[in-house]
Amino acid sequence: SSDVGLRKPDPEIYLLTAHQLKAEPTECVFIDDNRDNVETAAALGMKTGRMRLDPLEAEAALRELLAVSPRL
Repeated sequence: SSDVGLRKPDPEIYLLTAHQLKAEPTECVFIDDNRDNVETAAALGMKTGRMRLDPLEAEAALRELLAVSPRL
């Protein structure tokens, strides 16, 4: 964010990132621990999840968003 002078939750940083990925916001998934950041991403049409501190929680949220089965 310092390279482009934008910070979350400014919607422009989300749009710039999607553009750099050559994706529409609706094709993106955003997971963060900050409610404001998640709400901004959701308002732009991104699939979102809110993670606290547990990486396994983040993995589960991502799998649910992408409809991927858990690893065995």
